[in-house]
Amino acid sequence: MLEEGNRSDAFVVILAGRAEVVRGDERVNELGPGEFIGEVGLVLSRTRNASVRAVTDMLVLVADAGRFKQLLDEVPGMARAVLDTLEDRLAEN
Repeated sequence: MLEEGNRSDAFVVILAGRAEVVRGDERVNELGPGEFIGEVGLVLSRTRNASVRAVTDMLVLVADAGRFKQLLDEVPGMARAVLDTLEDRLAEN
């Protein structure tokens, strides 16, 4: 589980399974395959703005901050996808 308020030190891509996003005591979203977690904290150097908990068994890809930056440089479309999602998530706050 990733805890709200903790330092964001990883980018997590969900390959299989589902997770819920909780801010305070409120469930604000559910995420599934192809979606990711951790970009807000890594891009903006902030602590986690929500907790994320698995609701099913999950298979994930975890990248530390350095690998996250490499992914943005090396994977076509990754930077655009991260920026689009970042924009949506910041608008929700």
